[in-house]
Amino acid sequence: MEPIYSATVSGGLEKLCCQEISEKCAQVRGGWWCQGRVFWSSDTFSISQLKLCERIFANLGVVKLQKIDQCRDSARLHINRILSKVNWATVMDLLPGISESQTSGQELKFRVQSRVSGQSRNTLTHGLIQNCVRESIQSDILLWEKKRSLCDLEIFVHWNDDRLIIGVPLGSHKVPLGIPKPGLRCSLAFAMSFVVRNFLHSDSFVLDPCAGKGTLIFEHVMNFPTGFAYICDIEDNEDCLTNLASLPPEKQSRVHILKSNVQSLPFQRKLFDLIICDPPFGVLHKIEQDLGVFYGTMLSSLFHCSKENAVAVFLITNVSFLESSFWDILKIYPVRHGRLNASIVVLKRAQRTSKKMKLI
Repeated sequence: MEPIYSATVSGGLEKLCCQEISEKCAQVRGGWWCQGRVFWSSDTFSISQLKLCERIFANLGVVKLQKIDQCRDSARLHINRILSKVNWATVMDLLPGISESQTSGQELKFRVQSRVSGQSRNTLTHGLIQNCVRESIQSDILLWEKKRSLCDLEIFVHWNDDRLIIGVPLGSHKVPLGIPKPGLRCSLAFAMSFVVRNFLHSDSFVLDPCAGKGTLIFEHVMNFPTGFAYICDIEDNEDCLTNLASLPPEKQSRVHILKSNVQSLPFQRKLFDLIICDPPFGVLHKIEQDLGVFYGTMLSSLFHCSKENAVAVFLITNVSFLESSFWDILKIYPVRHGRLNASIVVLKRAQRTSKKMKLI
């Protein structure tokens, strides 16, 4: 069955996105994914529910490509085969913001967006793809328009070495509750709490010991059960205060900001159920201390202020830094972090007491 929807996803989050879709969308059918993209069919759903999707599309068609397809003639053929079969009345029903008067016979203006990667990026130009789309659309109500501000809808064409995907964007869904000044991609910040959602409860105490702009805590408090959340950082950050001020008042009251060194946190008892952290050390912030020793001291500090069954989630480029007798690694999710290969790592507070623990 042809999927009704598709979405772009940060690299490495495709499986997690499929899980979120299956949990939040009614009657999901035929869900599958490929690199950077997920596809599914379902009944009606709220776009704002799907936090791991970067951009959601009404799917018009997907073609799996062969090496012989990486040419102009094949582009014309495949684009025409997809668009000539589209029932535009059905597509319009999926698009928010298009009035009934427009779908009842009045002309609609469209423009074409395209992204070509792989072998064909120098062969298939935007102009060529745009002309292929214009020639292939068989509809009396759709007219091409160059200016984006005058368009009613966009048709997005993505061509790479593996697939041709054509869809109509359903719009950005992160604007209403988006963080004003994020320090990390919001979908990635959401994913870090999503992977431990089954460990959370309404009274959970949450800590980000290297908060920066506070993106991780913002996404957590807005989307997951939270008792209280603590933001710690060694430096003051005005963007963090701006982001905190954008939270609803009932959420703001649950967030506390402290100035503290991650190696000597100011908590005297086992307080936290969850620790979420995107440590910048060794990447954005250079430190004189050996990184292995630094992270060992950091994990020790987090161990002593966390509860017996606490979990921790790190976004890190070198997983070996998290190998510690204080924490057991439960799960590793390889992801793309900007231009870097990184991992979301889920840790469980170790229950054993070793000689190494006693010495630190």
